[in-house]
Amino acid sequence: SSGINAEWPLRPGFIMPLVLMQLFTGQCGSILTPLVYYQFLMLRYMSRRNPYVRNAFSELKLSINQLIYKPACPAIIRNIVTKAMSLIERLSPVAYQQQ
Repeated sequence: SSGINAEWPLRPGFIMPLVLMQLFTGQCGSILTPLVYYQFLMLRYMSRRNPYVRNAFSELKLSINQLIYKPACPAIIRNIVTKAMSLIERLSPVAYQQQ
């Protein structure tokens, strides 16, 4: 065992930045790819049956917060990341609340 989690590249939070990077470098093929993937993520995020995507994004947010609030992180990076996270939260759909 190499000690690396085999699932981590498949996490939804990892794929979207990769798709956007490929779009800007010309390797994506179409501008529709990130839009279709965004719609796919929204549907998965709102799913009542499978909370995996919501959990993955919660874990990703916690990990990013741990990184940016370390004293070694420059304030400008912290500001950029917090603004990007607030934009992403505004774009995210309202999740199903269990009763």
